[in-house]
Amino acid sequence: MPGEKILLVDDDPTILGTLTRFLTSQGFAVVAAPSGREALATLQEEEALPLAILDLKLPDFSGLELLAYVRENSPDTEVILFTGLGALDSAIQALRLGAYDYLVKTELRLPELHNVVERALERRRLALANRELLENLTLAREEQAATRARELTQIRRIGETLSRPLTAQEWMVGLLDLMWESLPLTLMGVRFQAQITLELSAASRHLPHLPAEALERFDRWLNLQLQD
Repeated sequence: MPGEKILLVDDDPTILGTLTRFLTSQGFAVVAAPSGREALATLQEEEALPLAILDLKLPDFSGLELLAYVRENSPDTEVILFTGLGALDSAIQALRLGAYDYLVKTELRLPELHNVVERALERRRLALANRELLENLTLAREEQAATRARELTQIRRIGETLSRPLTAQEWMVGLLDLMWESLPLTLMGVRFQAQITLELSAASRHLPHLPAEALERFDRWLNLQLQD
């Protein structure tokens, strides 16, 4: 994806300049570091750096030391190593330590570098997408479990409420409370008429932020229903 940031580390100014210009021309934001110390400073300052391209042999730090720092402190950062033919054993060790790939300097071709960079960044995108999907699935399962627990609690409370003798007023208030806790409403009213005495009564619940004028209109409407 164009615009992704790349840390490029090499103590050879010619290589550093050439690769910086090439990667920039491909749309990447390149942070060039001529030493391991400057690379380490960049890694400490940057958050979620997508990719680091490290020279395996630097005068002050080794590429393996920088790789170890990246793996510990920025595990989402992909790492590509530059190596010479005489350091292939170290490059293979770097792969075991979590580097994405390595390129031999003397055989480096810019199209090949571009392809490896794109593949490394694509792997990072897929890993982040998979993690987000897993987190969303976990959250959905937790929300489903919490919803089921609330439903079971409500069923138990309904059973407990109906299992004991209640006055008409207690029955109405209990029913209103159960409905209010179960439904995502802003304002709610219940009108109840006793079967034998035909006595009418009502009760309501509302969220605390509602304007007093709206509550008064609702209460008047509910009282008018009682007078019908």
